[in-house]
Amino acid sequence: MLLWELGWGSQLKTLLEAEKAMGAPPFALRNRKKLRQDCTDYMHAFHELHPTRMHNEGGHQPLQPSEISAYLPFLGISGEEAKAKFFRLMLSMDQAYMNHHFEQQAKASAKS
Repeated sequence: MLLWELGWGSQLKTLLEAEKAMGAPPFALRNRKKLRQDCTDYMHAFHELHPTRMHNEGGHQPLQPSEISAYLPFLGISGEEAKAKFFRLMLSMDQAYMNHHFEQQAKASAKS
């Protein structure tokens, strides 16, 4: 879901309008994954954590473990297993985000 959002999310309104006009979903919407209900808190947490990431001349930096850990109480996550799962998911989502970010930077540099 995150990868779809990174690639197509900014065009969602246009895609939904195209679907309405064509009577069928465009390719990008057909490939959109549905987020399981039990995962919505994780996606929301990732979006909440995103503004905490550091930036430097190289661009976005990965989420800091301290920021991820500091968010746990807001979700009411307790227990070592639940904390570990949250941490793994945030790191995995962040890695996908960072890969996408660097791919976009490389494409932009190639065009210049």
